[in-house]
Amino acid sequence: MPFFSVIIPLYNKADFILNTLNSVQKQTFKDFEVIIVNDGSTDNSFEVAKNLNDERFRVVSQENQGASSARNRGVNLASANWIALLDADDIWYENHLEQLYETIQKLKNVDLVSNAYHVKLSPNYIKTPKYSKTPSEEISLIKNYFEYSYIDPLFWTSSIAFKKTCFDNINGFDENLKTGQDLDLMIRFTLENYVLGYNPKVTLLYQRFTQENLSSTIDLTEKQKYINKHIYNEIKSTSLKKYLDINRYSLCLQAKMNGQMKLYKAMKTQIDISNLSFKQQLILKLPSYILGFLKLIQAKLIAINIYKSAFN
Repeated sequence: MPFFSVIIPLYNKADFILNTLNSVQKQTFKDFEVIIVNDGSTDNSFEVAKNLNDERFRVVSQENQGASSARNRGVNLASANWIALLDADDIWYENHLEQLYETIQKLKNVDLVSNAYHVKLSPNYIKTPKYSKTPSEEISLIKNYFEYSYIDPLFWTSSIAFKKTCFDNINGFDENLKTGQDLDLMIRFTLENYVLGYNPKVTLLYQRFTQENLSSTIDLTEKQKYINKHIYNEIKSTSLKKYLDINRYSLCLQAKMNGQMKLYKAMKTQIDISNLSFKQQLILKLPSYILGFLKLIQAKLIAINIYKSAFN
């Protein structure tokens, strides 16, 4: 039995999947299997993945059902006790699994672990995430995940590994959500009081720029679903309430820019305004044409390797 089962959902990533798989092959920690779930790709993603000559890798196919379904199927087929996730366009540095393993060994009773990551916002610009609470510079336990994640999430989908038993206990990814499934999973891991561990070594390049076209096609009301799912849980947790309010704030801006004022008003009424900074409160009041202009300026700044957002 391998120590890690690596699960990769694959849908129309023919231009990226080979680099992703090569990054797994180059891992210094060798005790793993890889399960690639081809989720009904219509390009040649399946052929690229299938042609990889490595007995540790296997590809299974299903009709297109979304990333959550593909990940759940991969975990169901996994033989390892520890599951590591990787999206089909992200890149692991060669020490990724080694550092996850080190964290698991050092923290003993941990249920989910994550390394640090960088975000590729454009082909030429890589951003270091900014957290609302500074994590330790050593491998450490995370007592309240939400408190770290009001700006950028402390963990990302491709940065984590977790015990298969814990994943099964919370019923895996919610296949009813078309977006925000990863955020929903972390919320449920945290609410169940599973033990979370963090390693400050950067071992993942999250290639966000490859997902911009996908995110722009998702109905904004779908983004509302993972927030509303936890509307009763936030009553018992001030940190979760603030975390969800930050997500509501982000959705409000998107809704206003897209002219979906009914959604904007619905989300805004749920926000405790004290959970937003003065800058965020000000931006929330801006008309849509100014928000659109600021978004355009942000894109131009990214093009010259400068990142500014409504969160910092």
